Amino acid sequence: LASNRSTLYALAAALLIAYLFYRPPPPNVGAQAACPGRGRAKARPRVTISTAHGVVFAPGAGTTFELAAGACDALRRLAAFADVYLITPNVTLDSHEAELRAALAREGVFDFPGFDARKVLVCSTAVGRTAMCRQIEPALHIDSASDIVEGLAPHVPHVALISAAPGQRAPGRDNVLSASSLGELVDLYADSMSFS
Repeated sequence: LASNRSTLYALAAALLIAYLFYRPPPPNVGAQAACPGRGRAKARPRVTISTAHGVVFAPGAGTTFELAAGACDALRRLAAFADVYLITPNVTLDSHEAELRAALAREGVFDFPGFDARKVLVCSTAVGRTAMCRQIEPALHIDSASDIVEGLAPHVPHVALISAAPGQRAPGRDNVLSASSLGELVDLYADSMSFS
């Protein structure tokens, strides 16, 4: 009788464990699979920004990484509605990446609501910058190099050329915006930057 009782307890324990590990999924999982957008927050549009040549960092700053005038406020405004990825080209040393991150932290960029410090990216070449942008698949890419803007225009829904040079124009495509600074771009196109 004692051996039957221990066998019965072992069987009950095995059934309980099997039930806990192999129980069917809750009924709301199927409902979410049928309606994937239901019950989840709407994804924020992605915006990639090349930080070079006066877009985010002051032109000629080298590796001192001083923010350009109006860039801090423009980044704050963009981060309020979009996932912002900062792509800094021509960074070949870990110490330069550390200085870049320190400059952004010093200006309080990492404290902006919606800004993710993990989305500060570096690369060593223009080809790397283009490849990163295409992998991220942004709704908008902002850059100061017209060749990068021209190359990305067929692949990215919206691209923007930032240029202080009066003669430099954006390529003739409907999806190419232009401005003299990041701040001006956000001011000019703030109402249309929902990218829904």
